[in-house]
Amino acid sequence: MNTSARSRRIQAGNTNTPKGLEAVARGDADCVIISSYRYSNISKLCDTLHLSTVYTGVEMDYCFAVRAEDTTLYSIVSRITGVVPYSVVHSALTYYSAEDVKANLGDIIKDNLFIILAVIAVILLIIVILPLHNIRAEKKILEKEHQVQDLNRLAYVDSLTAVRNKGAYSDYINKFQERIDNDEKFDLAVGIFDCNDLKTVNDRFGHDKGDLYLKNNCQMICKIFGHSPVFRIGGDEFAVFLMNGDFNKRDELIAQLEKKQTERDSAVEYKWEEVHVAYDIAVFDPVHDSGVSDTIRRADKAMYENKNKMKSDGE
Repeated sequence: MNTSARSRRIQAGNTNTPKGLEAVARGDADCVIISSYRYSNISKLCDTLHLSTVYTGVEMDYCFAVRAEDTTLYSIVSRITGVVPYSVVHSALTYYSAEDVKANLGDIIKDNLFIILAVIAVILLIIVILPLHNIRAEKKILEKEHQVQDLNRLAYVDSLTAVRNKGAYSDYINKFQERIDNDEKFDLAVGIFDCNDLKTVNDRFGHDKGDLYLKNNCQMICKIFGHSPVFRIGGDEFAVFLMNGDFNKRDELIAQLEKKQTERDSAVEYKWEEVHVAYDIAVFDPVHDSGVSDTIRRADKAMYENKNKMKSDGE
């Protein structure tokens, strides 16, 4: 083949580097001139096509690839590279540089498609699972909070009457004592109530009827003192802390209790359905009471005096 023919065959690959290299591998072209800094981008393809590279030996910004062990074109290519205008080389380098970026990105995606898909799948999985995990974690937290609340309720609620128990009563006294120790001013009255005839009901009708009797008495107390906390502090004893509206109306509420007892006792048929409570109320006096316990003692003492009087009167 003459020099001009070889030149045409050399130039055949200039419009598309990969196709030019494939043409060299097929024998349709003798070589492809490429930039030296672009060689790293097509080295993999050269290895695949079993092509080797030959440098011109002069300082230049491009090189060419020829078939393995085919170096006879070296002198021809050297002459060609010497006469190619720099503007043409620069234009080609700029174009192929941009094309190589596109080609390299595509190659990277093709070569690592499985990894890329796996990463995308993991990211999507995290996006889906993370909110579900947060929802489950929040649900568990709420369940634990409810469990704690239920345990607290069970710890401070009387199982028979469903009012607060002796433990809650002690805590309530301590809270009031803290307010007193901090010189806080407030109005408070404590009522102590004792169910009369509980032993009689238990002995005559059984403890199940005695439980009903306790519940009836407790419900009456809760109904009358509807805005005050009620505590079961003993087998047949209840305590009520009166503040605000109930404190101001305590005499009126006591009158209602006496009236309701009388009305109920005349309306029911059985002893365990009746309501009989001995009671008294003491008002907290910051001058004479060092704490709420002193007020409670006064109310308890007055209640028992009232209870003994009721017994002596045959009520």
